[in-house]
Amino acid sequence: MIRRVGSSLALCLYAVVWLAAAGVWETKPYTQWTDKETQAVLTDSPWAGKGSLTNARAGGAVGQIPDWKVTVTWRTAFPIRQALVRKQNGQGGKATPEQEAMLTAPESHYVIAVEGLPGMFAGTIQAIGSQTTLERDGKPPIAPTQGMAQLFDKDGKAVEQLPVRGAGAAPAGGGTPGRGFGGFGGDGSTATLIFGFPKTDPITSADKEVEFSTTIGAYHLKKKFRLKDMVVSGEPAL
Repeated sequence: MIRRVGSSLALCLYAVVWLAAAGVWETKPYTQWTDKETQAVLTDSPWAGKGSLTNARAGGAVGQIPDWKVTVTWRTAFPIRQALVRKQNGQGGKATPEQEAMLTAPESHYVIAVEGLPGMFAGTIQAIGSQTTLERDGKPPIAPTQGMAQLFDKDGKAVEQLPVRGAGAAPAGGGTPGRGFGGFGGDGSTATLIFGFPKTDPITSADKEVEFSTTIGAYHLKKKFRLKDMVVSGEPAL
């Protein structure tokens, strides 16, 4: 009798662990996600999380690692697309035809966003992109072939043009590598950098882990993604 009760208890514990591990993307429609659940998918899920910063240069005078709140997000993953639509529409909101098309459209690239950088880096997308890769064990790194920058003021409002010191304005996504952006950097503005990586050498579950790696100014930024955790309906959601 004691052994039977123990077995039943173990089964119950396994059930509790499984339920705890299930993400909201598996348990209810995205339109019913709460604000907190939506934010968690976008910032702390298998497809999104804090990037790790280290000094790009060695030596005793490299300085302290800045306290940037940088999130790296796999934007083309289906749960992330759902969360972005949910964030726009609010809980219970109905997706527009354009949003429905965005949710289901096939993507020719893996799209990854780096959010929360100081605004001054919005103008260095080209230089940063040249040092950005997706890395897998035993395979050549994948370099981005697309890139754009978004600039936001201290209140989180999008800035449609990126002011360049001494040169009028540059369109978002452009700018000259290494040039300063007047008024953007120490004013609370933030930059989101978005990179598109071609699928010519597809990422598969056999790769196990993929690491996003880039150099931003004097710092390396990295974020590992574990493919076994990025599964929806039995397939990696990338």
